[in-house]
Amino acid sequence: MQKTSDPRGRLANPGVIRAARLIDAALVTTAIAFAAVFIWIVAQRLAYPYGLEWLEGAMLQHARRAAAGLPLYVTPGADYTPFIYPPMFAWLGAAFVWLGPPGLLPVRFMSLAATLVTAALLFRLARGETGSRFAGAVSAALYIAMYRLSGAWYDIARTDALYVALLFGGLLAARRAKSAWHWVVAAALFAAATLTKHPAFLVAAAIGADAALRGRRAGLVLPLVAGAILLAVGLALETSTGGWFSFYIFTLPVGDSWSPETLLNVFVKDLLGPLPIAIAAAIGGLFLRWMRGREWRFWIAVLLVTTLGSAWTRAHVGGSPNTLMPVFAMLSLLGGIAFGDARVWARSLPGDSAQAARALAGLGALIQFACLVYTPGAFVPAARDRAMNVALARRMSEAGGRVFAPYDDTLAYLTGNGEMANASAIENVDRNETPQAAAMRVSLDQVIASKRYVMIIWDYPPWTSGALDGEYTLVDVIPARAGQAPLGWHAGDRRVYVLR
Repeated sequence: MQKTSDPRGRLANPGVIRAARLIDAALVTTAIAFAAVFIWIVAQRLAYPYGLEWLEGAMLQHARRAAAGLPLYVTPGADYTPFIYPPMFAWLGAAFVWLGPPGLLPVRFMSLAATLVTAALLFRLARGETGSRFAGAVSAALYIAMYRLSGAWYDIARTDALYVALLFGGLLAARRAKSAWHWVVAAALFAAATLTKHPAFLVAAAIGADAALRGRRAGLVLPLVAGAILLAVGLALETSTGGWFSFYIFTLPVGDSWSPETLLNVFVKDLLGPLPIAIAAAIGGLFLRWMRGREWRFWIAVLLVTTLGSAWTRAHVGGSPNTLMPVFAMLSLLGGIAFGDARVWARSLPGDSAQAARALAGLGALIQFACLVYTPGAFVPAARDRAMNVALARRMSEAGGRVFAPYDDTLAYLTGNGEMANASAIENVDRNETPQAAAMRVSLDQVIASKRYVMIIWDYPPWTSGALDGEYTLVDVIPARAGQAPLGWHAGDRRVYVLR
């Protein structure tokens, strides 16, 4: 077969060129398909009035309290019990709540915007490292394709999407920093990320240490300024809340148990199982960068700290795949950089070898995308989801008085039942043996015994309540486990109690 000349004047086999182009076309098509599926899912979820996940209503409550100027960290009780999260999600969410319509749409929109910002940051980081738009596009598309791995967390009213966006904003600022003022910007972003979820400060500390080891004294500005911001905010909150800030942010998380088996499964099942190519590309790409004298220490420090911090969080009680979203973003970034480096390296090869190396890089990315294929309908609210929420909301509306439904606080909000503590927030306090937890149980029992509520609905008591047996009668059980539990529905059946 006659050989043809490539644009650089080298000879290349037409068959190899066609194969490389076909792989590129398949890769572009696959990336677009994942993005289109994500948009299709989000379009059906964004304005869904009911919970997509059973903590969304509580996160909306936090943002609504911040918008109303109410304190976030207070004595736990039946009307409101804070989560163990720092305040940034509520503070930024307050602006969206104030500007947007009632309900979950504004805070979901904030999370969606944060996810799109993260994708853009990954594109810029990967392109900046490789000079390749291909690397940037692969990084951004891989992160979007990992939507299922996160538990479909990219667009819900939770802290994680905002956390990842702020974390990678700080990462970009630190990577591009050329003066002390650039490091100050990075420090502010890392402080904001830490005020969203705790582990961000570990990443800032690792980057600052890396800068110090290189003799870049300006890099020490990052942990010092971030630490000063966090100290000032922490002291202000601690003083204004009478110590409740540190109770929720430090005391409760430290007291939670963790599982070594879950920690091991993070690496075996959560990461290696669905992301073998991305992990291999990330590790291999960092090794080749080291061999060729290119930047690698910065990235391996961030990868290690991000992975260990996220895995440690995942291993604790209540940890879910969403805690690994920073790791998914890092693997998307480093995988994209590795694939981009491979294509740049391929340009230095002669003829068929250049096209073959280019094709192999694209094929590796394509195989990783194939490992991430999922069924979109599983994450879209179905008629059954809506019907169960409508029926339960109607029951609350027709109760003839206030209803306590801590596993369905979104429905309580929609049916005009006012402020209501989320069961998971109550459990966070209850599972730690502290004086505050004991006082909370007494307070909740007193509320039940006061007959304040005409109806109580839950799948199991978030605390042991003797008052419930004395004052209420079980009248119905609403089953949830007819196949897969409805979207946003806590796993158990609903038990309905009414006043005797």
